[in-house]
Amino acid sequence: HATELAFHFVRANAPALAPKSVRYLRRAGADAMAMHADREAARYLQHGLDLIDRGEPASEDTSATPELVEQLARVRQRLGEYDASRTLWLRARDLYAANDDHAGLARVERRSGMLAFWSGHAHLSIGHYDEALAHARVAGKPDIEARTMITKGMALMALGKPEEAKREVHAALDLVQDLGDVGLRARVEHALVVIYAYAGPA
Repeated sequence: HATELAFHFVRANAPALAPKSVRYLRRAGADAMAMHADREAARYLQHGLDLIDRGEPASEDTSATPELVEQLARVRQRLGEYDASRTLWLRARDLYAANDDHAGLARVERRSGMLAFWSGHAHLSIGHYDEALAHARVAGKPDIEARTMITKGMALMALGKPEEAKREVHAALDLVQDLGDVGLRARVEHALVVIYAYAGPA
């Protein structure tokens, strides 16, 4: 019932209820994202962030700000609102850096690389992917590392570097062998299918 609760807390517009409002807005936003109801998700998450920026919630809720900013950046990116997304990614990066959160930084840099790629700047995405890989290794997050290798491989293909792309995604395949994540393994295999379909050998 997160969505219904979020709706009622927002309508109440009472500062004393702000902490609960943020909590349910985040949950409603995440639920909407899972259903790809991106505009709904953006409304919920933006309202939650606006409450935080006005300083209304208790301090226990502001600790969740980096994750909320990250969620909103992702949904803005899905909606093609690249400038707004870029601003949010920069904010999320600063928040994670302040907390020395390398896993968060890895996610932010990977998504920033994807944003650069989708914006037609594949050459700029590589630097973000390399930063993401470095943070993922420090954080001990091989799943983020593998996902980043996939997206980096696709960027290398777009830059006309198929052999480098193959090396990158094969390294991801080696990495996921023992993770037991079938979905991630399938994504790596799919990336290799695409690369070999275009670059050969068939």
